[in-house]
Amino acid sequence: MKTLNNAKGFTLIELGIVMVIIAALAATAIPKITGMSGDAKAQSMAGVATAIEKSNDSLYATASRDMKSDSADKLVFLGDKELKTVFGYAAANVFNIVQLAGVGEFADEAAMDASTTVANSGTLPEGGTVSKFHIEKSDDLNVYVTMKNDDNHTALTGSKCYISYTESAMKDMKPFVAFVNIDC
Repeated sequence: MKTLNNAKGFTLIELGIVMVIIAALAATAIPKITGMSGDAKAQSMAGVATAIEKSNDSLYATASRDMKSDSADKLVFLGDKELKTVFGYAAANVFNIVQLAGVGEFADEAAMDASTTVANSGTLPEGGTVSKFHIEKSDDLNVYVTMKNDDNHTALTGSKCYISYTESAMKDMKPFVAFVNIDC
């Protein structure tokens, strides 16, 4: 019988130590990776909220220049789209919010319902499905924006990740744009 004096390989102890190190790395990395999808959704929604605010500031500047910021129901151009305004800011309707946020293209307000879903060019980290924004008018003064993907519609009711837009109630008062990020 031959004996192997020059054997090459790892001992059971060395393999055990490597397994423990890999398990420790996995225990710290997996929660961070899975939490990234929520961070991406939150960042996307925060970007939409900021776009609504900045575009609304531009709309107000145009309305003020054109002397249309003193009352409700004026039409003001933002780019090539004509938006209904209240005291120079966008009125709370789905068409205006889509135009302010820059998340979709519609020829005019008649092409949209009281709620609509528009595709955005981004993708969600989990599964790579196309992200979409659902815009819904809840009453005369409020519009809500939620996010959904192709497989799982996130409805307004029960959602804890949304943007609320409340139109201006009086002259020289900006509309209220709130991004609620409890569980994106």
